[in-house]
Amino acid sequence: MTILRWLAVLVLVGGVFAATSLRPALGEEKDKEDAPLSAEDEAKADNVRRLVTANQVAQFGRQYKAPEALVTAGAMMLEVAALTGKGEAKIDITDEKGKKVEGDGDKDLKELAQELFDEASAMKKGSKELAAMISAAKKREYVKNPDFAKRAIPGGPKRISRKVDVGGQQRFHIPFTVGQPATVALTSDHPVRLVLRVGESTISNTVVTNFTYTWRPGKGKVFVEVRGMGKVAHFTVYAN
Repeated sequence: MTILRWLAVLVLVGGVFAATSLRPALGEEKDKEDAPLSAEDEAKADNVRRLVTANQVAQFGRQYKAPEALVTAGAMMLEVAALTGKGEAKIDITDEKGKKVEGDGDKDLKELAQELFDEASAMKKGSKELAAMISAAKKREYVKNPDFAKRAIPGGPKRISRKVDVGGQQRFHIPFTVGQPATVALTSDHPVRLVLRVGESTISNTVVTNFTYTWRPGKGKVFVEVRGMGKVAHFTVYAN
């Protein structure tokens, strides 16, 4: 039964890795809106999506007591770390008043992966099969794998982790270049309301635990608002 559940999650999250659908920027001409992503921009967006999906797979593993899912999530994080160098760049963001915003206990991807491996081991103590999976994930040479190597972009996804209280709000600015492909993503351990704005226009306003959006920003600053819902939430914001 565990194997069947695990196969099901791969089907559910598999669509996340389809080619990026580039949303139009506000105020851009039609031909620019439809311009496809370059190979480098697609790779950057895909690395962000991979981290979001790793979080989804980890959530599945915890919910259904499937340690194999936790190992896979950890492997995804190691993969992104290997393909992007250190894979631990932080977003240079500011609050509404221009003051720099710091993260809350940011950890690098290798640390996060190890935590998932430890969590999986505790869930299925003494399993030689699981230990072998973890060992294989750690030893895998991701950059040499042709299926992964095309996403080897130095300086990988930028990210910052924060906490938002029930009824609280965090609002900050992420710098992007007008007209250049941009990706914003979020993962959270509990539902939060995420509002994505460009200038005075709202691009997205929805309750999520996982979120990814790729588009070409028009004129105006990009702001992300994260609002607390029924529980204190720890979240991470990603950008390319």
